[in-house]
Amino acid sequence: MKKNIRALLLAVLLLASTLLTGCAPSDAEKYAQAQKMLGSGDYAGAITAFEALNGYEDSSRYIMYAKAAQLGEAGSYDMAIASFEALGSFVDSGLQAAYYRARQAEAEQRYDDAKSMYMAIPTFRDSMTRGADMETKAALAAEE
Repeated sequence: MKKNIRALLLAVLLLASTLLTGCAPSDAEKYAQAQKMLGSGDYAGAITAFEALNGYEDSSRYIMYAKAAQLGEAGSYDMAIASFEALGSFVDSGLQAAYYRARQAEAEQRYDDAKSMYMAIPTFRDSMTRGADMETKAALAAEE
């Protein structure tokens, strides 16, 4: 009888430990979640998630990528462009650099240049819409 109770208790403990260790997400799952955050524009969350992975896969490169995107969205175009260029062919860094060059031209009211740059990458992010808006912005600027 004692052997049956011990065997049952051991089986319950083994099952409980298996269930508890199975609940924590793996590094691969955390990595995928961090990539989703990045894709949705949650750059700060992605940076934190990739930092927690301590160098798993390309986490360090994704941290640089997310920081570059933060810089671009904050209007620090030169730094964003330089960061994306430093990443080379990682993910879509080349397209990101081109996009923020166009954003910089737009911010500097060089609307013809911005339009050309956006139209060079029409399917990337909101480039088509931004490019189409450049004629309107140029006309409004001319009226001022």
